[in-house]
Amino acid sequence: SYYGNLVKDILERFLAKGALDDMVAAYEKSLNQDGGEKPHLRLAFAHAYKQAGQEAKRLQQLRIAANLLPKDAEMRKEIVNGYAALKDAGGQLAAYLEWSKFDPQNLDVYAGLGEVYWTSGRRDEALRVWATLPQVRPREAEGYRAYAQKLVFAGLREEAAGNFRKAIRYRPTEHTLSAELAGLYEALGQHEKVAPLWADGEAACRKAMLDFGDDPQPWLNLARFLTSQGRRADAREHLHRVLSKNWPRFQSETYQDAR
Repeated sequence: SYYGNLVKDILERFLAKGALDDMVAAYEKSLNQDGGEKPHLRLAFAHAYKQAGQEAKRLQQLRIAANLLPKDAEMRKEIVNGYAALKDAGGQLAAYLEWSKFDPQNLDVYAGLGEVYWTSGRRDEALRVWATLPQVRPREAEGYRAYAQKLVFAGLREEAAGNFRKAIRYRPTEHTLSAELAGLYEALGQHEKVAPLWADGEAACRKAMLDFGDDPQPWLNLARFLTSQGRRADAREHLHRVLSKNWPRFQSETYQDAR
């Protein structure tokens, strides 16, 4: 915009004089007197600090702007990635904690926060943060799944299997979720648990096909569960039935699987 470009031009003039810090300080002093914080000015300051090659100061301005624009998840990601590039774990932690206040149901926030703790050697704290993932969305599969994946990463595979099972309770027809647990069972040497997993998925899909006939996902996942059981001919026959449905978005995917 014209106004935004004008602000950037003024800032670059201050930058050329080495007076950017003075301008930011003057602005913050005016806030103490009058209030009225403006995110576009913080973004302009951040742009100017980028031009000056002062990354830490740029990120500080972005953090202030992000708190004024709480729905801007991309800016939050830019901030935590910026601190990661600087190898500033303290900055990353502070940025993630700020983000969690504005977006408390975002699983990526808690997953990322735990990763910073883990790489900083604070593994107990990482595990405590990751344990909140199912609590963030207690009636959805994704929280349990995210926690299970972190437990696999941490080498706690038995605990991970339990959380994958909880995730499957909320999404019993999703083949990729069952496949993650099947792979874990194989790694644990619990091969006898894999076949029942595929059979349960097949049964869940068949029930969902009856209960929610217009939903294509259980139809497509049934073919995958059949294939995982070695029943390729049954899967192909089933996919030809799917092709007769009026689900254009799935035609190409289904045709490839049916070949």
